[in-house]
Amino acid sequence: MSKLHYLDLDGRSLRLLLSLLETGSATATARRLGLTQSAVSHALDRLRTVLGDPLFVRAGRGMEPTEHALSLAPVARQALTALEGMAQEPAFDPASSTRRFVIAANDYQRDIVLPPVFHRLQREAPGIRLRIRTPGNSGGDMLRNRDCDLLISPFAPDYPDLVRTGLYDDTMACFYDSTRRDAPASLEDYLAARHITIVYSDTEETAIDESLAERGLRRQVVLQLPNFSALPVFLRGTDLVVTTMALSRHFGLAGFGVCPLPLPARVLPLQMVWHVRDSASPAHRWLRDLIRGTVRDACPTAT
Repeated sequence: MSKLHYLDLDGRSLRLLLSLLETGSATATARRLGLTQSAVSHALDRLRTVLGDPLFVRAGRGMEPTEHALSLAPVARQALTALEGMAQEPAFDPASSTRRFVIAANDYQRDIVLPPVFHRLQREAPGIRLRIRTPGNSGGDMLRNRDCDLLISPFAPDYPDLVRTGLYDDTMACFYDSTRRDAPASLEDYLAARHITIVYSDTEETAIDESLAERGLRRQVVLQLPNFSALPVFLRGTDLVVTTMALSRHFGLAGFGVCPLPLPARVLPLQMVWHVRDSASPAHRWLRDLIRGTVRDACPTAT
């Protein structure tokens, strides 16, 4: 009893069947498909076994299809068309799409990157819906669990199945109310000041505090906030200092005094992160390109 069954059918077998039906000749089929005649004969024998029918019989110098072979022609053409479609990228038309995208970003990245992205979406893809979520420290898990399509963050999760690309580089700077105090002129002034910090969890210590601790130094933090958007209200009218991204001078902290951070601080690249399963998606790739282009056009440089 043969072990061959319908799962042994493939695109090459179907293409061979259709060519034999069209040419009525094993020789012509071999020439058309770039095969040897023995390869055609072997493939035809397999087809006969799988389909349980002779399919073609000798008729003079040619081959006459059986009734079953003729009935298979439209089915084979439909199957080949479906296989061809599977091998092609699905079409994506942003102008007519009603897809929903979910982007995870904390409030600083949200307020800098996503408003111009949303405005461009409204112009180019008005049917697309956008949801913005706060990732906290779980952005990587959100991507892996399909809870978001993209993560925008200066700290990309270190997972092997996530892909990341830089949007722009930012640095840290000191902000203060210039009507209430002068800029900290030295590291000593900076350490003597009272500070606001932003932490996104109860136990997180900022990178600045970790850097100071490595040098045996400590600053006086009098206020910790859970997000960036609250900073202007708490900073205005006080002698406090906040250390945050330099680009803030163009956005939430416009109008406040700003000066360089008086200690070495690494450059922070704002990154766009996604799951590898979405890398080849035309819709996802379109969104990534739109965000990258919008950031390049709309965001001031961080230097």
